[in-house]
Amino acid sequence: MAPALSPLLRPAVMGDSSAVRLCALHLQKLLFFCEDHEQPACQVCKNMRAHKNHRFTSMHIALKDQFTTAAAHVRAQAQHTEMQIQAQFRRLHQFLQDEEAARLQAVREEESKKTQNIADKIAAITDNITTLTDTIRATEELLKASDSLFPLEYKETVDKASRCVLMNVPNLGAKALLDQAKHVGNMAFHVWNNMKKVVQFSPVILDPNTAHPDLMMSEDLCSVGQTRKLHLPQNPERFFYYTRVQGWEGWSQGGHSWIVQVPDDSYWVIGVVRESVLGKGLIVSGFWEIVVMNGKYKACAGYGTCKELNIKKKVEKVRVKLNFDTGRLSFYYAGTRKLIHRFTYAFQEKLFPYVETHNNVKLKILPVTKIDLNIEKQ
Repeated sequence: MAPALSPLLRPAVMGDSSAVRLCALHLQKLLFFCEDHEQPACQVCKNMRAHKNHRFTSMHIALKDQFTTAAAHVRAQAQHTEMQIQAQFRRLHQFLQDEEAARLQAVREEESKKTQNIADKIAAITDNITTLTDTIRATEELLKASDSLFPLEYKETVDKASRCVLMNVPNLGAKALLDQAKHVGNMAFHVWNNMKKVVQFSPVILDPNTAHPDLMMSEDLCSVGQTRKLHLPQNPERFFYYTRVQGWEGWSQGGHSWIVQVPDDSYWVIGVVRESVLGKGLIVSGFWEIVVMNGKYKACAGYGTCKELNIKKKVEKVRVKLNFDTGRLSFYYAGTRKLIHRFTYAFQEKLFPYVETHNNVKLKILPVTKIDLNIEKQ
């Protein structure tokens, strides 16, 4: 794995032709890269005691290795992303197969019920025919009998035949046929409506290309926690000074809301940042955030401009509500309308959500629920 390059060199690595690759201490060209300190060095730096017995390589080789590492990372990302897509489609295919099986089973059950009902009526008609046949046969035998007996049993025989023909004829009845419209009408819509019960939507998707190397993302890109330092390309979007990750989508208009689940109040940060703010060094302005450290809550709108908040109830879920047009960024206790803090500012640049975590605190962006939508309407 190629060594990581220091912030001093990153503008040059990222192709900024305006950056002068000079040593900040000696104003000489940075021709070497110290693999032990993982930083560029000039000829004077190389001969200093601080770099005694250190391994050095050419800056050109270090740059080439850095780009080679980035290319390998892209290939690994592509392979992992393909597997994620395939896994999600397997789940969707399984859902559709289950839906198909359930609907076919419903058709077969209705078919069985309806055909059995018709079969019962056919059996009843068959019984009537048998009874009528027996009556006709008995009448014929009666006619062949003595003429003196026929008048006596004539009325009884006629009544019996009438009951058989007129009173016991089964009726097909309503709803006797298969309800085809119920099974196929708007079927795709109903399947899609059922799919919404098993498919979740997250209003914020975290961008792994911005995640600090000490952070590990969940497969759905909605949760983040700390891990051992990962070897990642030093792309310009990535945070290096703060252990945070930024949302993939930013907003420059309208209203937006999301909920962050926080397991405790040891150390975490939730906020939004302007698009133009890069995360490689200390950020002094262009952000609005809630900071929690050892149970103490602060609202910060710039470096050194934090305000302590009087929070007595432990926060487990934070609802963040941004109204870009009215310039309001509000933090609430999730599930209620109780306000934690609100920033007001005339936003002009696209804003991106972000979360920051320390002390192995795992933060999670929660999916939208019907309850959340009802609160939003209020």
